[in-house]
Parts: sequence; structure tokens; C-alpha cells
Amino acid sequence: MDNNLTENAAPCALCKNHIANTFNCKAFPKGIPDEIILGENKHTEPFPGDHGIQFEPREDEEEEDEVEKTDDWRSEFEISKVDESAHQVFGWFSVAEDINGNIVIDKQGDFIMPEDLEIAAYDYVLYAREAGEMHDKTTGIGKLIASIVTTKDIQKAMGINTPIQVGWFGGFQISDEAVWSKIIDKTYSMFSIGGKGQREEVNDD
Repeated sequence: MDNNLTENAAPCALCKNHIANTFNCKAFPKGIPDEIILGENKHTEPFPGDHGIQFEPREDEEEEDEVEKTDDWRSEFEISKVDESAHQVFGWFSVAEDINGNIVIDKQGDFIMPEDLEIAAYDYVLYAREAGEMHDKTTGIGKLIASIVTTKDIQKAMGINTPIQVGWFGGFQISDEAVWSKIIDKTYSMFSIGGKGQREEVNDD
């Protein structure tokens, strides 16, 4: 199962009219309708009360297609807890640093910095919150019910004195019976998150 950070998201995060870190925009200064926030309506056509303002891609999003700045990426981590009676599943969605402070490198040789993972996680909670299946079906699978990014600051605020990894831990309430059956029989044994990001080469020296 997956929680795709970009493909599942509402258009708001990619719109030039959005007011960053809020549920408001130029079209809806007093609050963006749930239908749009949840991605059910991409707001490319007129919507009641939008003052004639619809989705417009940010300039940096337009440039990405032209100069191929972004690549698709995937990251997988094992499911760590399943509550069969409640249809709930929990685990690490992504880990940026291990308990010793070392950057975690995935099977593709990629890694994500803690600060970038934190931003991506908060965007997902703000604009998506939908579970997906195999990065294909993205609605009707389940909803996010828990999310925490264990940054050093968060660990300190929680009084965690024993080192733990820096990553994104969360859980989903699964509503799709077929997907839940695959979780129970371990056909789906891992969370797979993905999105688009700017891939940069890093030299060891």
C-alpha cells in the first residue's frame, strides 16, 4: 500500500494562488472548500464562490516540465503493527536518519534529508491524507489516522532521551476490504511512499 505525496494531493499546494501553510487562497480567502482541499475537485473549472479564480500552476512547477528538474522516487518500510479488529495499520513511512545520526540510503541509492522529509510529511497531512494501493488506485482505500515526524526537536519536546531514528511514523484506517485482506495475509507487508523530488548528486568528498 502507498501514500503518495504528490499524486494524491489536492491542487492547492501546486497553485500560485495558495497562501502557504494555510487553508486559504486568493479564490477562497476565508477557507478553501473541503472538496478542493481533499483533492476531490482539482478546481480547474469555476467553483461557487471562487471569485473567478481557478487553479494556476506555480511558475516553478511549469519550469520543472521544461528543464526536467524532478524525478519520481519511492521509499519502502515494513509495516510494524496491525490491529485486525479495527482495520488499522501502523509503521514507519520513511526514515531519514538512523539512531546514530547517519543518513539512511535506500535501495536505489537515494536519501532524503530530515528537513525535506518533514516538509513533505506536513504537506501530505495538509493536502492528501488518502491511502493508495500500489501507487495506482488513490481513493477509497483508507484515511490517515496518525502522523508524526520524529525530528530532534520533536524528540526533545516529547522527553525522549534514548536515541531513536529520525523519520515519519504513522497509521491508516483501511476501508477497502480487498486491500485489508492483502495486509492480513502479508501480500502487502510494507508502506511505500512516493512523489516527485529534485534529485541531486552528492560527492563523498
